[in-house]
Amino acid sequence: MLIVTPGVMLQADSNTGTTTEHARPAHPAAAIRAGATHIVIGRSLTRAPDPAAVLAHLEDELGRLRAHS
Repeated sequence: MLIVTPGVMLQADSNTGTTTEHARPAHPAAAIRAGATHIVIGRSLTRAPDPAAVLAHLEDELGRLRAHS
């Protein structure tokens, strides 16, 4: 079964006060810890100055999370 969590925001966005239409935006690691098998990241990624660097950082963060599971 897949558990998809939409409305995932990157930590940097929440630190800058970026608003979202989602009632409870999740951070990637928190969504995975809560049981998500897939996460949906929109504006946090598409509006990033360097989306490839953001994805590399996210992959690193989630890789460390998996290693500790």
